[in-house]
Amino acid sequence: MVTVVYGENWESLRKALWSDLCSMNDTHGHLPWIVFGAFNEARYTDERVGGKPLSIQKLKNFNNCVSYCSLSDIRSSGRKWT
Repeated sequence: MVTVVYGENWESLRKALWSDLCSMNDTHGHLPWIVFGAFNEARYTDERVGGKPLSIQKLKNFNNCVSYCSLSDIRSSGRKWT
């Protein structure tokens, strides 16, 4: 199963995406699954450059979704934001 994501710019609107992904996992959890795209969310506090620092609480909803769906994060390598 392949899911392509484009996350909303506003955090409050992205919560529906995390819920939808968890529901998809519940329905199709036995199938191999790749989820990719622009989530517009960070998983780790060091993934933001500039602006207000990210807190663990700020990242909680996305990380809970990743964990619940048993997804693996393929971290980027090399230059950031390319």
